[in-house]
Amino acid sequence: MSDPAEPSIEITIIVDKPCWEKPLPHWESLILPAARETLRQLKWIKSSEINIVLSDDAAIQELNKNYRGLNKPTNVLSFPSLEPEEVSSVYKSAKEEIPIVLGDVILAFETIRQESLDQKKSFEKHLVHLAVHGILHLLGFDHEKDEDAVIMESLEIQILSSLMIPNPYEECKN
Repeated sequence: MSDPAEPSIEITIIVDKPCWEKPLPHWESLILPAARETLRQLKWIKSSEINIVLSDDAAIQELNKNYRGLNKPTNVLSFPSLEPEEVSSVYKSAKEEIPIVLGDVILAFETIRQESLDQKKSFEKHLVHLAVHGILHLLGFDHEKDEDAVIMESLEIQILSSLMIPNPYEECKN
């Protein structure tokens, strides 16, 4: 039974491309706890909705080209529904009953798989890391400036540690 004071968090995972159907069809069991833990650790108290789309390099390359002007695939893209300054004001007005749509996180299978191979990391742990990373972007965090990158990476390390995933920024097999 859930605590009535606890926010309602709706996380929808959309398998957009067949590459995600194999080899491991248990993506929800990896991504949902990571998403919930990210919001819990940031003390997000507002009822929210997040879509996590499991896509491929071709689709994410098109999005990256159209929205960021970069004609190449990437591992994760986030499309926040709120501007960073709006996240803070929404958080402060938590008494509203209407759930906030935080946005969409898009993950690219081939890039994540190749990065996990290149970095000698578990695909599953790398996927969880990137899901956390994407959700932090939805909440207004970024890594454009060095000081912002330090904050965001520290949060990622802390959240992943609570999920029993080692620091993804260390040079080691995990």
